[in-house]
Amino acid sequence: MEMAKMTVMEFPNIPKYFHVESSKRCIKTLRQDMAEEIFKGSDSRDMFCSFCGNGDLLHPVIAALWMRQKDTV
Repeated sequence: MEMAKMTVMEFPNIPKYFHVESSKRCIKTLRQDMAEEIFKGSDSRDMFCSFCGNGDLLHPVIAALWMRQKDTV
């Protein structure tokens, strides 16, 4: 993932060499940073139907049932 990130950051140039620190501590930090970036870019799960994953709950009856189901959990 880090190599892909470096490639994107250098685009349109393609790096000839990659250096990724591979100590356990650095890898742990890279993983934590990656998880944080993913979470920051994600939508709230409350924005989507818990059954089908659809984010387009336009029908008021479906939306009301979904909210009711969510409140009972």
